[in-house]
Amino acid sequence: LAIPEGDPRRIAVLYFDVLTPDEVPRPIADGITEDLIDRLGSVRTFHVISPNGVRPFRDRAASTDSVRQALKVGTIVGGSVARSRDLLRVNVRLVDAASGRQLASRALEERWTELFSLQDKLADQVQFWLRQRLGDEIALRTQRAATKSVPAWEAVQMASEDTRRAVEAAMAGAGAPSAELFLRADSSYLRAGALDRDWIHPTIKRGQLALFGLAPQSPVPPRPSDSLAYRAMTPQQRSVIWIRQALELSDEALRRSPRDPLALELRGEAQLALVTASAAPDSVAALADRDLRAAVDARPELASAWSALAELSMQRGMFADAADAARRAFEADAFFELRRVLSVAFTAALHAELFDDARTWCNLGLSHYPGDPRFIECRLQLLGWTARSAGDATRAWQMVTKIEAADTHDMLAATWGYRRLMAAAVLARSGLTDSAGAVRRRVQAQESDLSRQSSALPDSYLLVLLGQRVEAVARLHQLLNVAPTSRRLLARHPWFRPLLGDPSFEALVQPESIPPRPQL
Repeated sequence: LAIPEGDPRRIAVLYFDVLTPDEVPRPIADGITEDLIDRLGSVRTFHVISPNGVRPFRDRAASTDSVRQALKVGTIVGGSVARSRDLLRVNVRLVDAASGRQLASRALEERWTELFSLQDKLADQVQFWLRQRLGDEIALRTQRAATKSVPAWEAVQMASEDTRRAVEAAMAGAGAPSAELFLRADSSYLRAGALDRDWIHPTIKRGQLALFGLAPQSPVPPRPSDSLAYRAMTPQQRSVIWIRQALELSDEALRRSPRDPLALELRGEAQLALVTASAAPDSVAALADRDLRAAVDARPELASAWSALAELSMQRGMFADAADAARRAFEADAFFELRRVLSVAFTAALHAELFDDARTWCNLGLSHYPGDPRFIECRLQLLGWTARSAGDATRAWQMVTKIEAADTHDMLAATWGYRRLMAAAVLARSGLTDSAGAVRRRVQAQESDLSRQSSALPDSYLLVLLGQRVEAVARLHQLLNVAPTSRRLLARHPWFRPLLGDPSFEALVQPESIPPRPQL
């Protein structure tokens, strides 16, 4: 990837200053700097100056302008290291090389422990933060350069802020405020598109909002004239209405710019969502695959499209392909924009039975997003797939207790039954089948309707582990009546490998065995 001189993706990481030289050996600060250079340098989207290139600036004060001119960079990273008793503090600055303006700064602290692991941990935290902030800045510059309308630009910034607040509200379990903010952001993007009709960015952002923000929760439809019918719809039918809105917006963007990678990705994502949410034919999945591959062909660094391809492969039961696409998504995610990338990578690795890889993805997710429900349960999930001893069962229940104690916003209410069924699976895998059966009966008696929706798959898995194959097939039939597009996934799912050859299971996962769903 050729990156022009002065581009913000051309980065110089200057050697960090040591503020307490009597307490911190110079090699520790140098090691953090060089580890950081290595980590950023491994990202194909960046051009990072080597340690030899920045070494002339290590022991002398140098102006931003002199570094920029000598190294032809667009971004400069500087910092300092200091120790106070048993704490090591690292201060980091992200600087625009052209203007000398500080874009962001952050202070990180770690306890003074084994030096090499400390150095490694700090370098990892710094690079994670830097990549996110640099991604924000590059996205901002790209958007600003794409429109000459100041009012349109201001409307997009308002929409971006409302979207950020909506995501925070959703993470805190505040559904209604989150939906209101998403709808307000949609209105701002609509206004921006009207102010600059040559700018397709607002249209694409409206499609993304429809798909990821409004489809799961909007209290109103895209068109006010549909309000009366919308009130009578099920949540799933409402979701499909918004997915179709995203499809329309992607088509609108592609009419104006037929090869735009982000518009192609949006259409592929909407088609994938339609397959997931309704009984869309296999041809729709093929269209999703075509659009997503066209998007990554045009922009190989488009992590979100790779992640969607991984999800699509998962739905088709192609778990090795899913794991490969998820890995490529992670490698492409230069700015750590997508928590989804790690979540999909973890799930794909599990289904491909690459348990060491799954453990790595889980640990990365927990490290970078410690409060995110997409990762807080991953260790329990992993244990549910791999447990072998009674000690694992004890650990599983400890995990359930820890997860629910940390869930102060009740974000994980929908997976109440799922957690207990996974703990029961650990019991069954450990030979404690009577205890596993008792847990299953308790879950059936106590779980809510919301939780029951997420527990069908692990419940079927538990029945297989308990040797109750007839009951497992019956439970899977119930699942497919609600989610008929899961047929191919179930046919190849490792959990149900013991059912292969069973005539009732084989008949169940054939296309014609699933009753058609009503058209929405």
